[in-house]
Amino acid sequence: MNARIVVIGTVALLITGAAPRESRVPLPGVQANDNRIAAGALRGDTLELHLVVAMATWRPEADSGPSIDVAAFSEAGKPPMIPAPLMRVRTGTVIVATVRNALSDSTITVHGLVSHPAKDNSLLLRPGDSATVRFSAGEPGTYLYSATIGKHDYTKFNLNEREQLGGAFVVDPPGGSPPDRVMVINI
Repeated sequence: MNARIVVIGTVALLITGAAPRESRVPLPGVQANDNRIAAGALRGDTLELHLVVAMATWRPEADSGPSIDVAAFSEAGKPPMIPAPLMRVRTGTVIVATVRNALSDSTITVHGLVSHPAKDNSLLLRPGDSATVRFSAGEPGTYLYSATIGKHDYTKFNLNEREQLGGAFVVDPPGGSPPDRVMVINI
């Protein structure tokens, strides 16, 4: 069995718990994504994928452990996941991805929804906005798609636990890949 590992540039440090939310509507809970099921619906040679970025409550240590509110990806109508929903297709597949920013207070920049390998072609979404991109999956390989909240300075090392917005984008060769597991590690 081969292992594919995607590293996301966020560190989850000791989490002491989030501020009380008695007066707010509870956020949905984040589900751990074991990357065994690919997201979206494949119709012929086209993958249709509907992603949402929204706030959710994440308990990284245990279901009853400390929590923190984070921005996370989900497929529309499904629970938020960390890591983000797995995008997995064969080379030659066309991907039609719609992304909606459900954050009420932040603009997001989505990266990696492009034909690979490629230089980044980011997508900027203000609160409440959505956009659809269409692209060919590109060459076989293991890639990353992600989003960042607000303005980022990539020359500085930022530890922002609020962002858990990254997932694996795997492009398999025409004949498929040998059995494997996809692991995404947040660091």
